[in-house]
Amino acid sequence: AFESLAARLVYWRGALAGLAERPLLGWGPGSTAWTLPLHLRPIPGVTPPGEVVADAHSLPLQLAYELGIAGSAAAWLVAALFFARRWRAGAWSDELGRAGLAGLASGLVALLAGPTLGTLAPWVALAVAAGAALAATDPAGRGIDPDRAPASAPGSPQPSAAAAAAPGPRREAPAGWLYAALAVLLLLPLDLAHLLYDAARGAPPERARQLLLRASAFDPEHPLYRARLGLLPKVSMADRLSALRAAALAAPGVGALQLAAGAAAFEAGEGGRAELLRACATDPLDGMAPLLLAFGSPQAPEAPALAARAQLATPPLAAAVEFERRTRLWGESRRLVWEWPGVDPGYARALLDETRDLPREGPVTRLQRRMDQRPATSLSLVAFRRLPWPAAFAAVPVRLAAARAVRVPSAAALPITGEQAFPKSCAPRH
Repeated sequence: AFESLAARLVYWRGALAGLAERPLLGWGPGSTAWTLPLHLRPIPGVTPPGEVVADAHSLPLQLAYELGIAGSAAAWLVAALFFARRWRAGAWSDELGRAGLAGLASGLVALLAGPTLGTLAPWVALAVAAGAALAATDPAGRGIDPDRAPASAPGSPQPSAAAAAAPGPRREAPAGWLYAALAVLLLLPLDLAHLLYDAARGAPPERARQLLLRASAFDPEHPLYRARLGLLPKVSMADRLSALRAAALAAPGVGALQLAAGAAAFEAGEGGRAELLRACATDPLDGMAPLLLAFGSPQAPEAPALAARAQLATPPLAAAVEFERRTRLWGESRRLVWEWPGVDPGYARALLDETRDLPREGPVTRLQRRMDQRPATSLSLVAFRRLPWPAAFAAVPVRLAAARAVRVPSAAALPITGEQAFPKSCAPRH
């Protein structure tokens, strides 16, 4: 329970920080999954590296974050008007109406600190409760129970049976048809893109590329379609880099996309500094981005600190083959590992002991970041509401025997001071 509360505090503080940047209009509807990690301050031992955060876990905070103060106030005003109108219409005097209003009230209370806009189940329950509150009034909306309607006054003319049975005049609803047509016009391309993405998941690479290109044409603002284009096998380096950079720019808060784009740029000889810095900001407890920054500019004054940070966050990266020809970088980074602020000395000592005599010969493997390996933590499913599609990216060559020799747990699992040890920026303080 304590760990759950600590994790929620991380999300709530991040939402408040984002709201402070854009207080009036917010970050836009549906933007939480793509931007909230920019404002989070992960805590080692509470926040796992690579965590996909798509929800603020608080309805008031998430509404304010996405819609701003003005939009969230309007949303709560609509809810208050609904309650007031149902109350005046007599819903509270009816058993079904009381159940509906009570269900709505309790559901909203639960959403104060629970799953919010990204989870369908509570909203289905709220819709059922709202329907119950609406059903408690008569069709005309006057709050009169038909079984208790007052009888006609004596002597008043009674309608004939034929008149009572005759259908009333047909009412047209042009506004409703206009709304439906507009919804189809706006949503049909997005649905077609979704279907094309699902078809691409099981298709051969060339066919998947064609389907993803069509999906991107229907929904050009969706980052995942571009990212999948860049992660397909047998894609030219230029196309890969272009697709991954477009995806990273469209979702600046998704650390995996920033790392994928930065690693592709690093492999292409373009450095990828901008994307790797964003990867640090969105996932500071992972060591891949700072290591690639260090290897990209090994002579820079900050390179040893970046390499030390990478080893502290992800110990197997100490087995990187690049260290074999960067002996100065290796030695200075190990000194900084011991001096790093906020890290428990016992952990630093264990890491240095484990990596003192690593084998620097033998087979080479590639340490990779993987995406969508487990449905519960799938980036595609959690952040983008698309079916998982496993992929790997951001490979760093390491000596196989050396990587296996490093058994020190990740620093993210230890009770150390996250903001001090792993600040969101990769600009070192040393």
